[in-house]
Amino acid sequence: MATKDITFQVKQGATVLCNKVSNGDSLDISGLCPAVGPVIDIAVGSKLDMDGAADGVTDAWRMANNVKITAKQAINGLHIIFTRVHAQGPNSTPGNVFYKLSAKAIITNGIGSINLTGTVTKVGGPTLTIGPLLNLITPINTATQAKQWDNAILGTTLSVDRILKLDLEIVHLDNGAILDLVAAGGFMKLRSQAAPDPIGLGGGEAHHGHGDQP
Repeated sequence: MATKDITFQVKQGATVLCNKVSNGDSLDISGLCPAVGPVIDIAVGSKLDMDGAADGVTDAWRMANNVKITAKQAINGLHIIFTRVHAQGPNSTPGNVFYKLSAKAIITNGIGSINLTGTVTKVGGPTLTIGPLLNLITPINTATQAKQWDNAILGTTLSVDRILKLDLEIVHLDNGAILDLVAAGGFMKLRSQAAPDPIGLGGGEAHHGHGDQP
């Protein structure tokens, strides 16, 4: 991957149903997936973006609040995976870097359940896993979790380009049901911050990161 590469992939088991690769700060993900015999229909205008962040200053990657995903058949175990390579910064020395995973949406016209996992991988180095946020069902209230990039635990500072990845698992979605981020003012996002969330003020629990070696 080169800096700023974006990938978007939908997988059912080991089968890749659709795949998009781009370069920049956002990606339109609308359309039928796959084009023939579609499993999902992603509404026109749906996109991935950096949530207004400046690359090299704040790491941020999200499924934006204009996304609607309609099941064209009953879905079980579908993974929607989206990544972006971010430029260096913020760094874990000096100072602290926490990564917050957040989800908010509703499911209409049926029932369903989703999980969301985020990872931050130092290019050429270890991976910090945030989440998963489990069993997010209708209505989905805002669910969050924050973890620190801990230099001692991960064995390295975060000081070069890094890959932000979100894995949205549709555990189940009825045929015709809609995963709707529009009506909820919702999002599926991973974003850096300089401090943990205050306990008891609506933020997720803060954790020290335990790395997953590549």
